[in-house]
This record gives sequence, structure tokens and C-alpha cells, in this order.
Amino acid sequence: MPEKGELRIVTLIAVPSLITLAITTVRLMAQLQDWPWFNPTAGVAGAVVGIGWLPLIFGPYFAWKLAAAGQGPASTGRAVGAALGGMVVAVLGGFVGFSNAAHPGFLSVTGFFIVLVSALIPGMGWRTLGQALLAYAVAARVPVVTAMFIALSAGSGQPWVLHHAPLFWQRFLDIAVFPQLTFWIGWTVVVGSLLGSIVVTAFRPGVQA
Repeated sequence: MPEKGELRIVTLIAVPSLITLAITTVRLMAQLQDWPWFNPTAGVAGAVVGIGWLPLIFGPYFAWKLAAAGQGPASTGRAVGAALGGMVVAVLGGFVGFSNAAHPGFLSVTGFFIVLVSALIPGMGWRTLGQALLAYAVAARVPVVTAMFIALSAGSGQPWVLHHAPLFWQRFLDIAVFPQLTFWIGWTVVVGSLLGSIVVTAFRPGVQA
């Protein structure tokens, strides 16, 4: 049970998760209906109507709210260091995963799972922020997997159908389940933790716990 005055993770991530779900829904509609103004490129840089860039906002937001509620890290230096450590592991895993993404198999899956493991590292420096971002990442990415299933089933929308695997379930696992539930969860936690820790180190809201 949370202590009196403690900011609960469910409460903290509720509104950001709803915002993320709304963006995912708009993106799915755009994919299915081929809206002419919509850029379908996947990833942070290509898709303005997407959720990959939201950790850049919600990471500092979660960090600020937690620190202001007295749930900051025991050491801001340790929080930044753990987040940087997670970033190093994530970059390594991403390199392995994407270097072999053209031919999905053991190496690409291993790389993505390395990125997923990186999501656990920032919590070693700031437990509550790591937990909040991990919970938000799951809440954000499960609807994306569902949306991609719908789009792939409909045979509509680039780049979600850009895959040459002959079987639907193989395409779905390769371009939806594995990257969304591994790489993107790691990305969300690591990037959000790093930016959030830097913000709290610089501005020190509230009383650090």
C-alpha cells in the first residue's frame, strides 16, 4: 500500500497513457484510410503522428512529479549514471537487433531482448521513475501491437505491411510483437529516465528522498 501523500504510479501515468492511446488511435485510422497528409514512416524521426517521441516529454514530466512529491532518487548522480548505463546497453542491443532486422532470426530477437533488459537498469538509480516509465511503456505499446494487428489483417498501411514473410503470423511477430514489446519498451524507459534524471539534477524540484 502506498504511504500517505505518496504519488501512485497508476495515477501518475493515467493521463499520459490516455494521450498516448489517442495518438495511437489516430495513427491507426491514418494507416487504414491512407490519409494524404500523413507521413507513414515508422520511428521517432519519421512519424510526427506517433508515440516514439513521447518519452522525451513524459520522462521529465514523471521525474518532476515524483521528485516534487518527495520520491526523487537518493542520489541524482547515481540516477543519471544508471540511466546512462541503460543507454549503453540499449544502443548495443539496438545495433545487434537492427543490423539483422532485414533477416529476422536469433540475432535480431536477441538484440531486441538486450534492449528490453536495458529497461531494468535505470531503476537501479531511481526506482520509482524506472517503475513509472516501465508501466507507461507497457501501457503505450500493448495498444500499438493491437493496432498493428488490425492494420496487418486489413492489408493496409505502410510501413506495417512492408515485410516479405509469407505467413501473417510471422509478419506480425517480426514487425509488431518483438520490436514493440522489447525495443520500444527499452527505448521508452532508458530515454525517459535519462532526460528525467538530468532535469531533476538541474532544477531539483521538491525534497529529494
